[in-house]
Amino acid sequence: MIAYATSAGTVGPRTRFTNSRGEPLLTQLELRTTVQTIAFSWDGRTLAIARAPGNAEASIELVDLGSGAAREVARLPPFTGLRGIAWSAADRRLIYGFVQYESRILLFDGLDRF
Repeated sequence: MIAYATSAGTVGPRTRFTNSRGEPLLTQLELRTTVQTIAFSWDGRTLAIARAPGNAEASIELVDLGSGAAREVARLPPFTGLRGIAWSAADRRLIYGFVQYESRILLFDGLDRF
């Protein structure tokens, strides 16, 4: 499965899913959000979505792909750019890289599994 962000259409930014042949998957999920970066969990059941909408607060949200339920697990200050997100082995931690626009330092941090 491939997850990608698009702003095509009239509903604004959203995340969609497809297979390697370009056929739509999980069409019932309505993930309308501005995405900076995304990562599937190793078990394929959860999608981590990192959002950094410029001068607003950045955040990381987890979406259960079976139910579509989403919840925010991290909130970061305005002017934060999220540069990458990944799951550790066995989906125990979420690791992300970010930079605050006022600095040139790239920081890596992690979240324990909720």
